[in-house]
Order: sequence, then structure tokens, then C-alpha cells
Amino acid sequence: MWQQVINQRVLQYNTPFTFSHLFRSSIITVNAALNTDPAFPFGKRSYKLAATLFPIFYSSETGLNKGDPRRLYLGNRQIAFNNPFSYAYNIEIYIHLWTPQLDLTIWESDEEVNIDTTIKLERIQSSLNSIETKIDNINQTST
Repeated sequence: MWQQVINQRVLQYNTPFTFSHLFRSSIITVNAALNTDPAFPFGKRSYKLAATLFPIFYSSETGLNKGDPRRLYLGNRQIAFNNPFSYAYNIEIYIHLWTPQLDLTIWESDEEVNIDTTIKLERIQSSLNSIETKIDNINQTST
């Protein structure tokens, strides 16, 4: 189930802005729109690239880590961040110079289980079990 977590006009440009919401889902849906009456009368209104998003992950072991950027285009887009360990994260946004502001609406899924992550973790566990079995066999044959 998708929940709207942010509905905000972002007025800053050429400087980073970090949303206060702490995201938990690796996949978000973002609707980026230009204001119908922008503060400054410049910019290519047909240009689709609106901003760049950076996830800032929080881990108790490593602290803050900036993730790989994702481009944000005008319209309704689904964006996925590489977050295999399901760390909580904030989003830092850089609005491109061609527009002075964006109206953003962001939805987050409340589903905790990510099937891709589950499959990866099962494969890792299977590999570890296989390695442990091989080590046990080597130890038994050497004694």
C-alpha cells in the first residue's frame, strides 16, 4: 500500500535540500511538477529533467553514506534506490538550474518485504551453508 509522505514545494536551486522524512522503502513514487506561475520567468518549460536525488543512508555500523544518484524527471515516476540491507534514509535533492522551484509529491510503500532482497539473502545463506559444509568435510578428512 502506498502512502503519501511528502507534499512540498521546493524553492531552492543549485544547492542541496534534504527532506526531513526518514524513508524505509527502497522504491518510492515521485510526482514532480512545475508551478504554473514560477517565481522567475526563465527556463525551458519543455525540458523534462528536473533534479537529481541522492539517498543518504543511516547505518549504526558505518554512519552516514551517500548512495548512487537518481535522475528525477517531470511527471509521475517510480524511483528505486539500491538498498539491499533496508537501511533508513533521507533524500537529498539538487534542483537543476533551469527551474527555480518544483512541486513534489512523494509516496512510499509500507511493505517491508522486498522480494529481491529476500532472494539475495537466501542465496547468500545457501552459499555460506555450502562453504561451512566444505570446511567441515576438509576438517573431517584431515583428522
